[in-house]
Amino acid sequence: MAHQYPSIQSFFPFVSPPNHIENVGTSAEVGDGFTAEEVEAVIHPKLGSWVPQQEYDEVGVRSLVPGYQRVTFMGRVVNLYDQQTPSKMPKAARGCLKVVVKDDTGALMVGVS
Repeated sequence: MAHQYPSIQSFFPFVSPPNHIENVGTSAEVGDGFTAEEVEAVIHPKLGSWVPQQEYDEVGVRSLVPGYQRVTFMGRVVNLYDQQTPSKMPKAARGCLKVVVKDDTGALMVGVS
């Protein structure tokens, strides 16, 4: 007959859970740690209108060229996917989001890491 090894439960004594929970610090209010002003600022933010300091040129996707320029364009997201890239570092970013934006003049792929 094979030798029987003891169960892991035999090494730890059984402890029953408490039947009641004691109130510790009853004089302090229970809350989430945020003040009323902080909660109000998040629920009802004061939105100001952002005005750029310089003019932006409105262009089509086909007119975009590499480099730093102040441009704005309007398009429709036609494809969106996540591209996984393996890394040997355990906490490294793994992949990026690819977005394809299209307008009447062309299409553009944007990678967001």
